[in-house]
Amino acid sequence: MKKLTTYSLVLALYAALAVLHTWPMALHMGEATPGSFNTIPTGGFMAEQAILFLQEHPFSLHKAFDPGLTAPLESPFLFLGIPFGLSQIFGLFFLPTQNLHFAINGAMLFMLIGSAFSMFFLAQYLMQSARAGVVAGVVFSFTAATQCRTVDFIDMNMVIVPWIVLFLFKYIHEDKSRHLYIAVGLLALQFYMYFYHCLFAVYLMAAIVIWRRKRFFTKEHIPAIAGAGFMGVLLILPLALPYLQTMVQYRLDQMTGSSESLFSYTFAYSPSEWFNAAKENLLYGAWLAQEYEAAGFPDFPHAALFPGVLVWYLVLTGAGRMPRERISPWFLTGVLAFAVLASTGWKPLQFFRWEMSEALVLRHLSQILPLGSIIRNPTRLVVFYTFALALLTAGAFAGFEQRILKAKGKAAAAILIAVVIAVITVENLSIPRPMYNFDALFGPSQSDFWLAENNPLTSPEESILHIPSKERLYQYDEGVPPARLYVESNVGLYRHLWVRQTSANSHTSFLPRDFILPETRRLPSLEAQEYLYAQGVRLLVVHESLLYGKYKERFSRESMAAQGFDLLASFDDGDAIYAMHPNICTANRLIILPVLENGRLEVLGLTPSLFDAMLKQEPVTPCFWLNPKTCRSQTMWATFSDRNGKLRRKKYSYHLPLVVKGNARLIEDDLAADGLKGPFSMVSLEWNEPYLTPPPGVEYREQ
Repeated sequence: MKKLTTYSLVLALYAALAVLHTWPMALHMGEATPGSFNTIPTGGFMAEQAILFLQEHPFSLHKAFDPGLTAPLESPFLFLGIPFGLSQIFGLFFLPTQNLHFAINGAMLFMLIGSAFSMFFLAQYLMQSARAGVVAGVVFSFTAATQCRTVDFIDMNMVIVPWIVLFLFKYIHEDKSRHLYIAVGLLALQFYMYFYHCLFAVYLMAAIVIWRRKRFFTKEHIPAIAGAGFMGVLLILPLALPYLQTMVQYRLDQMTGSSESLFSYTFAYSPSEWFNAAKENLLYGAWLAQEYEAAGFPDFPHAALFPGVLVWYLVLTGAGRMPRERISPWFLTGVLAFAVLASTGWKPLQFFRWEMSEALVLRHLSQILPLGSIIRNPTRLVVFYTFALALLTAGAFAGFEQRILKAKGKAAAAILIAVVIAVITVENLSIPRPMYNFDALFGPSQSDFWLAENNPLTSPEESILHIPSKERLYQYDEGVPPARLYVESNVGLYRHLWVRQTSANSHTSFLPRDFILPETRRLPSLEAQEYLYAQGVRLLVVHESLLYGKYKERFSRESMAAQGFDLLASFDDGDAIYAMHPNICTANRLIILPVLENGRLEVLGLTPSLFDAMLKQEPVTPCFWLNPKTCRSQTMWATFSDRNGKLRRKKYSYHLPLVVKGNARLIEDDLAADGLKGPFSMVSLEWNEPYLTPPPGVEYREQ
């Protein structure tokens, strides 16, 4: 009964902290974040699509890993009702209320409370002190709240990991095989949500068994080791093959300038080209870790998080539990003071911040800490080091409680907890945010404010091309992640985006106006500039993350000026705004548009001025072909007459207007027959697989 009372009080404390962390969310449980965040996971879009509309369940892996379903975040399906565990929690909140936003907000609070409660049990076991466990949970809940405020990953990961570590230590200390079985079972849940971690964790678990027992194939361990081995085999295939394919393809694309689809490129290159690309990957390993994650490929760098945490605690504990007798409380207190100074922004220790920017981490953390060059992801680094900080804090507290505080331990514990809660409360309430603090990571930049006050655009038809930082890619949601929009021409890498606007009341809204260039880290080609200018693009905004490392020279002020871009404004945060020149469009260049009219496929050739005029005409709509293997799109079947008058049945996309390549010779012949003279600036087209945007008024019929 005493334990139940203690646990109830601790749970109530963590619930109160969760409310403080997310304030004022508790007053708006049935609402979404103001602005167009209504259309991304935290506003209910993903949960609605996955749970209600698609009738998914926790084991629908083919949907959980679908790139179209998981846009625009790297791993949003981990939060929104698809993974085992959280989907059930989501359902518990949704069924009685039938309110998606209430369910998502409730699941978020559950994650905040559950992560702190899990850390409480882990620290209590290691320190043999309930008060030390309370302190550890309070510290760790701060990290969970940071994840909510930065919209990174909000899932059961932070709830499950402390339990896995706890049962591993129980197995090490008590030598009971059931603890290992429980750890393996929890690891299976971890595998479902973050299978990148688990390939490493499985082998680390086996190493723990060997270290603890000094022998491997004992009778009692065969089931656990067999299960771990089976998981390892399952993990190698989904992890190694797609990752190696995308990795090699990415380097090949950079080396050759081409962009084959994910499945067809395998047969497009010689073995020597494959070898060279693989060698390049090895040489550029640290850089690629950042590049792949930025480009939307499997974010393998954080795979070191889970085993890294275990290694930390194995080192700290030596051969036994993290004991007050073996580790000096003064040592733990020194480490804690070091981390606190770092978190306050003390200049020599700026690599550790609660609300950190990616640039800060890459400049400081990756240079100072060994794991920084491996993980290269600031948010997961915060989780990793705060996990360690929570136990270090608990260890320091337990040491003082035993050796120094003694009889005054209870009063001191109450004072310490009150101080920690007060600091967290002041810190949280001092951050302005409409609902959750999305602006902690995605706040308006100096270029945003400049454009709001000095917008040089003269008409509603004019727009801006953004070459964005990684953070800004997460703001732009149209159902397909930018990294998946690979097409054969550089022109095709552009699409409309939602431009961030911040009103006087700090609420976020978006206007569908501008274009975004996914992170190819290169300037648009001349053909692309011509196309964009015809679409009304008049400004080019280069965002901050491009202006360091190898891209600094490519996008420097001097380089941009040499290529004909006029600098309109530059800012301390690295943003720069340039003007697009009208002379990039020449009269003898021709833009090729496939158009469906009256059920017949036609090809229309236009100069930029005519193209600009045609965009304003109805019902004709420009249609651009897209490589269907490189993006997820809604499709429909239609029957049309080909250029020989023969009826053909094709599948069309109807919401992704993009430009692709095809057979230029074929189109030139057709254009010449229509009396159009070359030379032509061709966006080549693929006749055999036309994915088109159907114009208004064209009737499609199923067959």
